Amino acid sequence: MVSCYTYETVTKYRYESAQDDYNRRYRGYTRSQIINELGAPDRVVPIDGSSVILIYEKYTSSISRPIDPLGLGIGSYTETRNRIFEEYYIDSSSKCYNVRTNKIKEIPYQETIKKSVFD
Repeated sequence: MVSCYTYETVTKYRYESAQDDYNRRYRGYTRSQIINELGAPDRVVPIDGSSVILIYEKYTSSISRPIDPLGLGIGSYTETRNRIFEEYYIDSSSKCYNVRTNKIKEIPYQETIKKSVFD
C-alpha cells in the first residue's frame, strides 16, 4: 500500500505577555539598578509622595495604503501609532515592587502537518 501523503514538522509561534517575566526579573531591583541596566527613563511620574514610576517607551508607526482596486489613487492612507512601554513602580525605599509592560514574547512550538504529495 502506498500513501499519497507526507508529514512535515514545522515551527510555529504563539504569543504571550512578557509582563510576568519582567516582574520575576526586576521585582526587588533598586531604582539605581534599573537605571544602570536600562539607561535613563523617558519619563518619571511621581505617585504617593516619594514613590515613582520609571517609564520607558517608544512609538512605532505603520501606514496602510487605501484599497484602490481600480488604481485611481482614490482613498486616504491610515497611520497607526503603537506605544510600546515598560513601567517600573518604585516604592519609597527605592525598590521595584511591580512592572507593567505591553511587550509580548514569541514562544516556538513544533507542529506536524500532513501534506499531499500532489501539492
